[in-house]
Amino acid sequence: MKAISVIILTFIMTAAFAQNQGGQGQGGQRQQRSPEERAKSQVEAVAKDLALDQATQTKMIDILVKYSKKTTEERQKMAGANTDRAAINEKLAPINAERDKELKTLLGAQKFEQYTKKQEELRAAQRQRNN
Repeated sequence: MKAISVIILTFIMTAAFAQNQGGQGQGGQRQQRSPEERAKSQVEAVAKDLALDQATQTKMIDILVKYSKKTTEERQKMAGANTDRAAINEKLAPINAERDKELKTLLGAQKFEQYTKKQEELRAAQRQRNN
């Protein structure tokens, strides 16, 4: 009876430990989401506030995925170069400017302004959670 209790307790502890590891990769890091997943969550976060229809949401996702892939490529090129954050941001600035231009064309000036405000709010909330 005691052996069965120990086995059950071990099983429960193992299951609880595995549950705590959910959503994390090796070393306790969060798993990297695909560009598609990131774009979809970004659009979902602002779709209601901006009153975006489904067609606009789909186009917005396409734009965000396209530029996410471009920035990922640039980051990978610079990965071994031991560059600092400022240099990376400088290199990515033209790509981000192109993305913003396409988004502004898609959304219009007013909704684009709302989008940038909402993105900044989301970034601030994320920074606060990480601290």
